[in-house]
Amino acid sequence: MSNRFTRLSICLVVAAVMASSARAENKEKSEAYKAAEKRFAKLVAPEKKEASVGEFTEFIAEVRLNRPRSMEEMYVLQSKIKQAADAMKVLIENKDSVEYKEAVVDSLTAGSLIIPTLDKSAQGSHLEAVMAYLKKQDLALGDVRMAMTVCQGLEKAESYKLAATAYQEFSGLFEEAGLTRYAKAIRSAGAKVKLIGNRMIVRGVDFEGEEFDLKSLEGKVVLVDFWATWCGPCIAEYPNMLKNYKQYKSKGFEIVGISLDQDRDALAKYLENKKVPWVTLHDEKHPGKHDAVEKYGITGIPAMFLINRKGRVISINARGDSLDRLLKAELGGK
Repeated sequence: MSNRFTRLSICLVVAAVMASSARAENKEKSEAYKAAEKRFAKLVAPEKKEASVGEFTEFIAEVRLNRPRSMEEMYVLQSKIKQAADAMKVLIENKDSVEYKEAVVDSLTAGSLIIPTLDKSAQGSHLEAVMAYLKKQDLALGDVRMAMTVCQGLEKAESYKLAATAYQEFSGLFEEAGLTRYAKAIRSAGAKVKLIGNRMIVRGVDFEGEEFDLKSLEGKVVLVDFWATWCGPCIAEYPNMLKNYKQYKSKGFEIVGISLDQDRDALAKYLENKKVPWVTLHDEKHPGKHDAVEKYGITGIPAMFLINRKGRVISINARGDSLDRLLKAELGGK
């Protein structure tokens, strides 16, 4: 991976559990979410009226011992942490104490991680709470992580207008603090939100050395996938992509892969072993790089964009169940 791409990449706490990209439902819990609740049903917070701050602290520590196996399990665990941290904020009388400040951070961090599960009103309230908190801090890298978690959570929830606002406000906040590099990274990451409803420009050289232009696929529904062979979540998406490709290709569905592999041999081996049936862009002269990475604020992969027949981007997170749902809406099917 290129140094530039590395600098733009911001490590999120949530990244460890991103292998599952099931879309969070705000109004109705999915079966996966219900299963996650069942798995952790024994993790019950102390009764607020009788519990001490120490008991809530111990409960949060106990919750953190559990490693989530899916996005839904992460949501359930972080919800428990937020509830406990919020209870602690009420119980702690000294609002200037380290204990209280830690509870605030725990609440905001957990709330940022579960933001895709909240309704739009709650999402807006949480964004305001995070902004108010960060304005009082001597900003550092940890604060960038929190800001980016909020922004990317709003993207995942498809709250694109609110996400655009978040990217703009957070980048301005870090700019004012003199943290120009972080401000630029946040601003760059927000570029993809602006793609919704607009055209995406993708040109390059495919693995065979032939020139490619996304315009050649006008009139089709196209998935543009930024990926690499070293990216576990990217590889995990392949079976679902292939299933949908076979199901919808005859109806006008195409996929364009943009590989960010620096190791061309590893890519060649993967393409051959998997018999990948769609075009893969990879410039032998500039491996691991593509102009669209910076242009569209690609800060992590997989990054998957769906374009409708009119050439307009309709999703910047077309993964897993979301891809199934979007293709069904655009092209029909069971």
